[in-house]
Amino acid sequence: MSDVPAMRDPALAARVRDIQLGEHLAKSQRAHLASFLASILAFAVMHEHIAPAWAMYTWMLALNAVSLIRIGFYAQWLRDGERLAHMRRWELLFALGAGGSGAIWGLLCTALLPTEGSGMWPVAVLCVMGVAAGGVLSLSPLMSAFAAFYLCLLLPCVINFGMQASLPKRSVALVLAVFICTLVVNGRRAAREVRELIVARLELAAAVDEAQSARRSAEEANRAKSLFLANMSHELRTPMHAILGFSQLGSDRTKDQKLVDYFNRIYTSGSRLLALINDLLDFSKLEAGRMELSFHPQSLRMIIEAAIREAEPLIHERGLSVIVQATEKSPLVVCDGFRIGQVARNLLANAVKFTAQGSEITLSLSVIGEGRMVRLVIADQGPGIPENELESIFDEFVQSTKTLTGAGGTGLGLAICRRIVVAHHGRIYARNRPEGGAEMLVELPLNLHETAET
Repeated sequence: MSDVPAMRDPALAARVRDIQLGEHLAKSQRAHLASFLASILAFAVMHEHIAPAWAMYTWMLALNAVSLIRIGFYAQWLRDGERLAHMRRWELLFALGAGGSGAIWGLLCTALLPTEGSGMWPVAVLCVMGVAAGGVLSLSPLMSAFAAFYLCLLLPCVINFGMQASLPKRSVALVLAVFICTLVVNGRRAAREVRELIVARLELAAAVDEAQSARRSAEEANRAKSLFLANMSHELRTPMHAILGFSQLGSDRTKDQKLVDYFNRIYTSGSRLLALINDLLDFSKLEAGRMELSFHPQSLRMIIEAAIREAEPLIHERGLSVIVQATEKSPLVVCDGFRIGQVARNLLANAVKFTAQGSEITLSLSVIGEGRMVRLVIADQGPGIPENELESIFDEFVQSTKTLTGAGGTGLGLAICRRIVVAHHGRIYARNRPEGGAEMLVELPLNLHETAET
């Protein structure tokens, strides 16, 4: 009797049946122990009411001998390296073992049935029904063993009681017949649920393996992409420096104003392209883990002031004012001064781009976290950032919808800033100001090693 409907994949069907056999055998180990204890109890209760006296001894020895044989089958099955190919043979052996156990238990209600005068025959019936009920869990994973056990256990009992003239025994035959039908229905349902659960487990395991394989492939592709970007960006910078150098040289040496304008356009466009290449190079190095950072105690205020001096031409061009709010003696921060300066320059450049002419930008430094962290806040008076984009603007190649048509860049600047800050065990995030504009906040540990340890 098969409890595995036909599957399109024979390998999957064989695997499912193999797992069913394994679950049946694993659960049967506990059932064998329960059977042994039950046989002792049955012997103790009924041996005085069954003649000849040696019959119950023989019955108990035979029952437990069959259990030992079934345990031996289990051990051989575990050692069979080609058990999938021997599936039918093993299933037949397990069914025969289960049928043998059922037939021996059934003798209590057939050949070994206590005499009616002893009053013990109902005890024998209850014992057999208890064994039948207890075997459902261990036998349900394998329907062939399930059917063999219960047919050999109960069918002879039904026939034996049905042939008796006694009305009570005929009533017992009817009850046992109904009991068989109930067990078969419930057993088939349990076997189907077990099979469906096994199939679901296998499909889930296959999906997990596939997802892990896809993740590994994606990681390899991502690493290859990062290495490609790093190499290509490096190779592109060399000719770009040449273009910028010769365009600047041409602008300085020519007296023709038209040529000066042409060279200046080349220089401006080349500068923008070089900035993009530098962003790609930095980002690819950070992504590939190839950017080396040099940590030393640095004055964050001096880093900020250097960034302001570098942005002075653009600040004056837009008529902006920059206010720095910090104590005269700011604490030293263990960091890579060049990379944190890159973060400060990037955030300041964004603030300059998005702040209306004639407005002001505020940079403030403060110590937070019980003196263990320093916070840099760069506040602009620009259009602000949509609330649902405050986190996504730090993703690669993502820009705020309010800057896509304005002064927005490549969408790599903030992503690079976040990677640099995270490499310093810090945090960078954005928020909107109640009075208008946005704030970029950078929080860095004063002592990098102490933060890493905690």
